[in-house]
Amino acid sequence: MMRAYLLELASQVASARGDLEGKLGALEENLENVETHLFPDFRPQWCVSQMHRGITLGEMDRLDESIEAFEAALAPAPGSDVPAVAPKGPQVEAEIRASFAEVLRAAGFPDEARDEFAHAADLFEEALGADHPVTKKARALGDGVPGGWRSVTTFVPQSELSERKRAAHRAERLEAFEREAVEP
Repeated sequence: MMRAYLLELASQVASARGDLEGKLGALEENLENVETHLFPDFRPQWCVSQMHRGITLGEMDRLDESIEAFEAALAPAPGSDVPAVAPKGPQVEAEIRASFAEVLRAAGFPDEARDEFAHAADLFEEALGADHPVTKKARALGDGVPGGWRSVTTFVPQSELSERKRAAHRAERLEAFEREAVEP
């Protein structure tokens, strides 16, 4: 009796597992469709989010997870060999690569870090010019000069950007009010 029960239970577990595997396959197929058809417009922003996730994980000494986040951020779009973040421009990709290089160096991969710094320097040069301090710093780190990378580009957090816009708008309103008060 117990044997029959265990055989029936094993059969139910196998059936449930097959159902779950089928559902997982369908979900993966749906995800592929979403990435291929809907996600391209949002993928560059997602890549930037992965960079911030990678930086945070790196600061927490969770370097393996940080490396995975950066690799995801720099992965090509489906069906392409160009990083999905490319539409954001060379400066954004360069910032991701430079931050990734810093994590690689901390994780004990100095050669890979130098390669990423060198690639970042090329992209910074394209975006900012060869004489820009950010380009020079990335180039020096790519050449193996000791030092650390901290984001020194023009990235501004959205909340700070919004605050700047509000402050500019308040200043414009105040200026307009003052003009109206002075003019008869």
